[in-house]
Amino acid sequence: MSLPSKILITDFDGTFCTRDFFELAVRPYLDPASPDYWSQYSAGRITHFDAMSGFFGHIRCTAAEMDEVLHALAPVPETVDAIAVLRAQGWDVWIVSNGCEWYIRAVLGILGVNARVIASPGEFEPARGLRMSPPTGSPYYNPAYGIEKLRVFEEARRNFETVAFAGNGPPDLACALAARPELRFARTWLANELRRRGESFHSFHHWCEIAGRLLQGRRAEQPQLKPP
Repeated sequence: MSLPSKILITDFDGTFCTRDFFELAVRPYLDPASPDYWSQYSAGRITHFDAMSGFFGHIRCTAAEMDEVLHALAPVPETVDAIAVLRAQGWDVWIVSNGCEWYIRAVLGILGVNARVIASPGEFEPARGLRMSPPTGSPYYNPAYGIEKLRVFEEARRNFETVAFAGNGPPDLACALAARPELRFARTWLANELRRRGESFHSFHHWCEIAGRLLQGRRAEQPQLKPP
């Protein structure tokens, strides 16, 4: 059996899932005694990874409450069919995230989906929060973000004939610009930034929409040019 010649690399929070773990778990369940990690990050005293792992470690909720978070995070059910259709047509799917592998795999388990996940490892304990560890043994390790997404993308481009990318936030910009316009998918912040730069891309709301566009070979949306 031949290996897939096409691959879709996708971000997780806000991309594969329209919501994100921070919104659902950190905001409502953050320990009031937690330091202001964003201020420290903005001041350049800690890295983005340090800020995220700090917040995750100060989540205080029960196992039942965390289970509710994971089910609320899960994407629409059509996502499972979209992955199956892509794989049937020779596409592989990799999830690449600056978040934590623990909750990504938990959501995939809810869906009954097996996929390669490249993210920082971690474990959840109600009394200690989500303890995310730097993936120092990963070939994609980046001290600032945990995972260097562009390094994953470049490796995929060396090993696959066709590489598509889907994302939504600032850490996804480099991969989006490296992808061909017809293989570039974006929503929210990333979509607005690509428009600002005059770059073509496919917009989407639910991740399952990507499969149809890849298989139908639609042209990317053209940037709106301002009149001279």
